[in-house]
Amino acid sequence: MRKLSAATALIALIASVSACSVSTGDDPKLTQGDVEEKAAEQLEAQSGDDVTVECPDDLDGEVGATMTCTFEDSAGVEGELALEVTEVDGSTIDFDIEVTEG
Repeated sequence: MRKLSAATALIALIASVSACSVSTGDDPKLTQGDVEEKAAEQLEAQSGDDVTVECPDDLDGEVGATMTCTFEDSAGVEGELALEVTEVDGSTIDFDIEVTEG
């Protein structure tokens, strides 16, 4: 994976305070696909660039649960995302996203 470029560093600044909220139904867990989709949507909304996110597994609906995912934008810039669950309210899971230089 390549190091973060200046363009991605800008995304990192923007994404460091991003948060997503997802309703999960009865199971307090986000599927791998839901995590990837929501993280990509958040980065795309803030950067204006198409982004693909890949995560290793489902994200547990427990406050403090973390996951590291990878991303690639349409220019081929790659990096890592750190996700952390910040709140669980019934079937709604809130999580923060931070672009890291992992």
